[in-house]
Amino acid sequence: MITYIELFALNRVLDGEDIFKVPSFQDHKNKRALINQGKNGLIQKGYLKNESELTDNGVRLIRRLELYKHATYYFNFQSIWIALCKEQGIMLVNTKNDGYDIFLVDTVHFADNLKQRYAFLASQNKSADAQKNRAITSRELFQMYYLDAQNGFLVELIENRKKKISRLYFEYDQKSYKYDIHSHVLKRVSTDTIQNEVQKMISYDCEE
Repeated sequence: MITYIELFALNRVLDGEDIFKVPSFQDHKNKRALINQGKNGLIQKGYLKNESELTDNGVRLIRRLELYKHATYYFNFQSIWIALCKEQGIMLVNTKNDGYDIFLVDTVHFADNLKQRYAFLASQNKSADAQKNRAITSRELFQMYYLDAQNGFLVELIENRKKKISRLYFEYDQKSYKYDIHSHVLKRVSTDTIQNEVQKMISYDCEE
């Protein structure tokens, strides 16, 4: 884990431009002092040999940061952002103690791994009854359905820093649903459909 100031210093090795979903570096005063402070922290953590030379771990870390910064697609899962890079992702996580982790994520098996976290995806709810799509506001949705972190999750796909897809998947009364946040349309879907759609999004196969 590195701090915001250490991330600021590391980012200067690249282009110094802001990082997607990280507070801007541009408004800070006395940047030289912050950079020196960040470099000292990176030396202590083994990412820099000295003020101008990266260690092997530092090279790996800055490569992941570079891939994250220059991605075309970003996938948001429950406020965790993943830069999509072919068959892997680069996850940048703002931890509770205001630090940042940057690490590789297996995107090939992402949807399968969701079953370990959300029990309803592992159920036998493989099909959905025929049902018309229903227009409903977000407020009405939360009034009518009980939603929490155990029975539902939000996913978004960002392309070129613009939101492309934003969906809420959840279970209620042993039925699974998809809610499109842009169109405000609620639809009953199967658990297989949920997993297939999530996997398609994180594979940035964006053809609808």
